[in-house]
Amino acid sequence: MIGVLLVLAAVLVDPLRGRPIHLGAARTIVVLVGLFTIVLALAAGRPKLRRATVALLALSTIGYACLLALEGVLALVAPPAATKLALQGFQGRTMEDPVVGFRSTPSWVGTHDDGIVHVEYRHNSRGDRDDESPVAGATRRVLLLGDSFTYGQALPIEATIQARIEARSSGSVDAYSLGASGYAAIHSLRRFEQSDWWRGDDVVYLFFNNDVHTASREWDYMRVQDGYSVGRRRPDGTPFTDEEAARQLRAALEADPSGFRAKVDAWLGLARLRRMMVAMLDREIRLTGVPTSAIDPAVADEAVRDALAMRAHAESIGARFHLVVLPAPMEGGVREWSLATGTFVTKARAAGLEPAEDLLQQVEPADYVAHDGHFSASGADKTAQLVLRLVDRG
Repeated sequence: MIGVLLVLAAVLVDPLRGRPIHLGAARTIVVLVGLFTIVLALAAGRPKLRRATVALLALSTIGYACLLALEGVLALVAPPAATKLALQGFQGRTMEDPVVGFRSTPSWVGTHDDGIVHVEYRHNSRGDRDDESPVAGATRRVLLLGDSFTYGQALPIEATIQARIEARSSGSVDAYSLGASGYAAIHSLRRFEQSDWWRGDDVVYLFFNNDVHTASREWDYMRVQDGYSVGRRRPDGTPFTDEEAARQLRAALEADPSGFRAKVDAWLGLARLRRMMVAMLDREIRLTGVPTSAIDPAVADEAVRDALAMRAHAESIGARFHLVVLPAPMEGGVREWSLATGTFVTKARAAGLEPAEDLLQQVEPADYVAHDGHFSASGADKTAQLVLRLVDRG
C-alpha cells in the first residue's frame, strides 16, 4: 500500500494542480522507491525474488550514492549560479515590429538582477541602449549591429562595447549600438535598413554563433506576450496558440525565484554528470551548448547573404562594412571555432567578406560572465579595441 501511495502521489501531483505531468529527478526517485516497495511486498512469499530485489535495491542505492557524491564534487568547482529570475525585470523590454519582427521598446527602463549581476537597462526614444546625441567633437561615427553581446547583456552602460570604443578613442569616435537580445543576422540587417537616420563612416556586424542556429532563422520567430518575448512557433513550425504562449510564459515566470527546487532536482538528477557525458560525445555541445544535429549549413548561407546585404547597404550610404566574429567562452578556451561559427566564417570568406577572427586568440575565461556566458567588462573592452583597429585601417 505504501508503494502504491508513493507512486500515485508522485504521478498525480501535477494533474491535481491543473498542470501536465512532469516527473523531475526527485519525483522519479519517489516512483522508483515506490515500485521497489511494491515488488518487495509481492515477493513476500518468494525468498529468492525478495533477496534478488533487495540486492538490486542495494546495488542501485550504492551506485547512485557514488554518482551523487561525484555530482557534489563537480558542484564545488562550478561557477556561481543565479539565485533570482532575471526575466521578471524584463517586462516591456521588447515590442513587435512589422519590419524587423521584434525590437527593443523605446524609452524603456528595466533591471537585470539574477542575484549576481545587478545592472540597469535604459533605452532611448529610438529603442536602443545608447545615447541619442552623438559625442561632441567626434570625427568618426561607427554603427554596431548584433545581438545581446552588442546590446551589452549583464553589463552596465559604461562597460558596453560602444561605451568602451568612445572611451578608448578619447571621444574621437562616436559609437552607436543597434544591438538587441535575440537578434540573428536577418534582424540586424532589417534594423540597420530601418534606421535610415544614421549616417557615418563605419558599420560593424558583431557575429555570434547563435546567429546561425535554426531556432532563430525566421525574422518573426519571437512574439510579445504580456510584455515578454516568447517563441512564436513549435519546433515543427506551427504557431503556438495565444493560450499556449500564455501558459509557457506563466511557467517561466512561476519558476522558483530562489532556484532551490530547481537546484535540488538538478542535483538529484545528476544534471552536471549528464551534461558532461553528452558533451564528451558531441563537440558542438561542448563548445556552444547546442547539438551538432541543430546546425544547418543552409542557415549559415542565409546569414552570409544577410551580411552581404548589410555591406551593400553600408556602402550605399557611404560607410565601410566590417565583420567581427565573437567567440563563445569554450571556443576561446580551445582556440577553435565550433561547427556553427566555422561554417559561417568559411562561407563568409568564400563570399568575399573579411571576418575579423582576432578575438579567438585573445579572449580568456575572465572576459566572460562566468554564470551567464556573455562578455564581462574586459571582453567588451577587447572587442572595442578590435573595432578601433579595424576603423583605423582606413
